[in-house]
Order: sequence, then C-alpha cells, then structure tokens
Amino acid sequence: MSFAQQTVEARRPTPEEIEKLQIGPADPVLSFTRTTFNSRSRPVEFVKSVYLGDRFKLRIMLKPSARNI
Repeated sequence: MSFAQQTVEARRPTPEEIEKLQIGPADPVLSFTRTTFNSRSRPVEFVKSVYLGDRFKLRIMLKPSARNI
C-alpha cells in the first residue's frame, strides 16, 4: 500500500441497510468508503462500511511527517 483515500459520511440509512441493520429510517449511520492504492497509484482495494451512528467511536492519531519536523 502506498496511500489510501477515505470518505466518512453521516447520513440516513438506505432501505437495504434498514433491513440488514434492523434500524429505523430516521436512525443515523456512518458510511466509510476507502480506496487503497499501490506505489503505481493503481487501486488495489475498495471498502465500503456502514456503522450505526449511535454505536461508533472514531479515534485518529495524527503525527507530523519527518519533513515537517
């Protein structure tokens, strides 16, 4: 893996998600979409995940790169 692009979106669930997650149409969900690329900038993985909005915690660690120190 060389790099990845990820989008996080808070939204209402789709009809399929309502059925599979056993939630109501007004319940919020978090949608994660990520594409991972190799060193030639070619996509090697695509992931789409949906989480219940009231049962998810996101923890992010941010570090400066060596050139920014």
